[in-house]
Amino acid sequence: MQRAEKNSAERVHSGVEADDGRKKGWEATMTTRLIVVGLAAILAFTGSLSAQELVVQVVESGWLPLPGTEISLSSVASCGQPNSALGERVTALTDRRGFALFHVPADARYRVDVSAQAGFEARTVCIRLFERSVALPTAYVQIQTKVSVTP
Repeated sequence: MQRAEKNSAERVHSGVEADDGRKKGWEATMTTRLIVVGLAAILAFTGSLSAQELVVQVVESGWLPLPGTEISLSSVASCGQPNSALGERVTALTDRRGFALFHVPADARYRVDVSAQAGFEARTVCIRLFERSVALPTAYVQIQTKVSVTP
């Protein structure tokens, strides 16, 4: 009888569990924290899978970057149908290295329009982004423009 009482007293004192089987003390606090942190990590991970970074670089025919170029991005239903825009158009200017960053939903098709600028022709390309992977979270597209020839 004394041994059973001693074991019960040790369990309550150590903070492992109370008489009714619930956890108490630091173990209950740690379990709750681990659950909250785990749920936050799952939500952050799954939320980031729905959006993807797309980096578009615009270069001239000699592969030098074209800063200050306007790039428009539109979600399209099909690359074969030029007027199949699904959503709104997003626009950005390239930085000094010719890069523009977009945050877009993954697993979709996009029409990328590069405006004509400073003697270079406008370009339009259609791309398809697949589901992003953890190993490769950013998609890169490089578009080469040509010098516009005016008669």
